[in-house]
Amino acid sequence: MKRLATSTAAAAWMGFLGVFAAELLLDASLSGGLAASASGRWPVWIASHFDGLGPMLEPLNGSFQPLLALVCATLAIVFASGLHVIHRSRAADPGRAETLIGGGLAGVAILAVAARASGLPILPVEPGSSLVWVALALSAVALLFDRLVDTGDAQDDREFEASVSAIADSLARQTRLYTPSHTRSGHGRR
Repeated sequence: MKRLATSTAAAAWMGFLGVFAAELLLDASLSGGLAASASGRWPVWIASHFDGLGPMLEPLNGSFQPLLALVCATLAIVFASGLHVIHRSRAADPGRAETLIGGGLAGVAILAVAARASGLPILPVEPGSSLVWVALALSAVALLFDRLVDTGDAQDDREFEASVSAIADSLARQTRLYTPSHTRSGHGRR
């Protein structure tokens, strides 16, 4: 798989932002239904296991949720586009993929800064949490790691083919040099 670390990070962000966008749209379409149902009277065993998004969305007004969902969905599409560029069957353009994924990471960083500054749940984690920053840092390291490790598939293929050809030539020479002369002419013992 090409650029495994970058692909994993981009796929994780794509899923994270895509699910959050869907939840925001669902809550906006239900007029705060997720927030209302999460704070309702549920059986104790369900309420103790529910740490959902609903109560967290209460500070957001209804008109802000679709806009935030659009931003999150756009960032998810940016990550998906970066993954597509990395894994398409034609010759990949790693520079373009890195630009897309790096832009997506910058967008998430802007959302995280806005969440911390405003105290609003712009991302589905606590606004003061450092979890987003750790994930962003690990994603940036994955992008950098893959950039440093990747030398290009065409160059690797040519080097591999040259190595295999050199080994095959060497084995053929060795076979000719160390094969007794009576077996080469076909007059050996039977």
